[in-house]
Order: sequence, then structure tokens, then C-alpha cells
Amino acid sequence: MELVKFINSLIDFGLIGDKVNAVVEGLPFHFVLHPAVVHFALVLPLLALVFQLMALVTKNVTYRRASNYLFFFGVIAVVAASISGRIAGPDVKPLLNGAGQELFNEHMQIGYALALFYILLLLLKFVSIFVNKRAFRIVMALLLVAGVGGLFVQAQHGGELVYKYAGGVTVPDEMDDDEDEEEEVSTEVSQPAAAPEEKAEAVPEEKKETAPEEKTQEKSEEASSDNNAS
Repeated sequence: MELVKFINSLIDFGLIGDKVNAVVEGLPFHFVLHPAVVHFALVLPLLALVFQLMALVTKNVTYRRASNYLFFFGVIAVVAASISGRIAGPDVKPLLNGAGQELFNEHMQIGYALALFYILLLLLKFVSIFVNKRAFRIVMALLLVAGVGGLFVQAQHGGELVYKYAGGVTVPDEMDDDEDEEEEVSTEVSQPAAAPEEKAEAVPEEKKETAPEEKTQEKSEEASSDNNAS
């Protein structure tokens, strides 16, 4: 943490990276600049190490020159990754939980340390060009192995921040709308269906047995007619 505070103080006082910081923050894509830069910061030093080892084994000057060029651009990429990470930090850190913020602070501290380490290696690289001794180049290769190992550790931390703690991950508005619609559909499905209204069935009235009544009426009429006749 002391290293982070020290470098932040240097940047805040404008001793290093103040103008670069202001320019990058003004870019509309500054939030996604760090993920794009870190790939070069990882690959270029690794290739520089490969060509350095090939130059030591084969004693080929072409491999040595390729390693020098790759290492030079790799140092620029490492420093750019550190600066872009600091710029993206205020947008990412508030989105993390407690464990994620601790990992974020460690990630920032290692990033600053790697930037300083590679700047020192660059100075030693220039010395090795003028000294031109095999023993010095072997020491440089060993230091570069340590530097590449640190980059891979840093890459692992960055991956955990994104894929484990969702650092800097935002959900588009369209996906929010789709999720709301899915929730509405799920709530509708989960609710029990209302019982259909029972239709009032008209109970048919009992048919009146009119036939027996008609017969009794006929018999009564016949009886009355017989009485009148008598």
C-alpha cells in the first residue's frame, strides 16, 4: 500500500503521468483502455524473453536484436497498463465487495511495482548493449524471467477481479428489460390459476305429469254426464 500511495502522490503532484492521465481520462473509451493494453503488456515481454533465450543458446545477433526491440515496446506496454489501470480504478473499485477491493488494492500495488521493475530492467538493458558480456545477458534473462512471472500473477489477479468479483462488468439496458420481462412471466406462471366460474346450471323443473290429471278430469266429466242423463 505504501508503494501505491507514493506513486499516486507523484501522479497527483504532476511529476509523472499527469498530462497522460488527463488526456486518457478525456477519451470516451478510457474505461475499456486497460483491458486492451494489458494483452500487449503480457505478450511482448514474454516474446522478448523467448528471443533472449534463443540468442543465448544460438549466439545469433538477430535474435538478440529482436529481443531488444520487443522488450522496449513491452516496457511501454507495461507502463501504459499501469497508468490505464489507475484511470479505470475509480470506476471499478466501488462495484466490488470487501474481498474484491482487497484484491483490487493488491492488483494495483503489483501493477505499480511491475512498472518500476521494467523501467529498471530497461536501464539495465541499455547497459547490457554497451557492455556486451554474456554473463550480464544471462543475468538480464533471469531478471526477465522474474518479470514475466510477475506479469502472469498480475494477469491472474485481473482475471479474478473480472470473472469472480465482476469488476467493471455492467449489464446493458436491453438485458435489463429482458430480465424484467422474464421475471413478469415467471411470476405469472408461478401464481395459481383462478378457478373458472361455475356456470349456474339451470335445474330443469320436474315435468308435471299432466296425463293422469287429464284422465281424472275425463272420468269426472263422464260421471257428471251420466248423472245428468239419469
